[in-house]
Amino acid sequence: MERILVVILLLLASCSDNINYTDDVPVIEDTCIATLSWEIPTERIDGSELMLEELQKFTIYMSDIKGLTRIIDITDVYLIQWEIRGLTEGLYWFYITVTDSGDRESSPSNKVVKECGSWKRIR
Repeated sequence: MERILVVILLLLASCSDNINYTDDVPVIEDTCIATLSWEIPTERIDGSELMLEELQKFTIYMSDIKGLTRIIDITDVYLIQWEIRGLTEGLYWFYITVTDSGDRESSPSNKVVKECGSWKRIR
């Protein structure tokens, strides 16, 4: 069975600080964002060519410290970046696979880790 070339996954993680004002006192809310980007594979593991038309979807797998997994299917194979917003405090692991038109899913990409911190309000 032919396997699709492993996709390279990069984590461009960021935490954006949203500042709201309550009674003229700034309250900082930590909204954590993970921006994942990858390269579109052009060949299979055996070295044969993989045409863009053969790609069916990318799948992002996300796990947290509790072991919960979230799966995101991206059927627009022209996309090479995806943002995951609203992450709460904790550690998150991500990897991506690609599936071809024959429903063959690649091996997982390299795993990346994102740590989301928290802001504490000091009175």
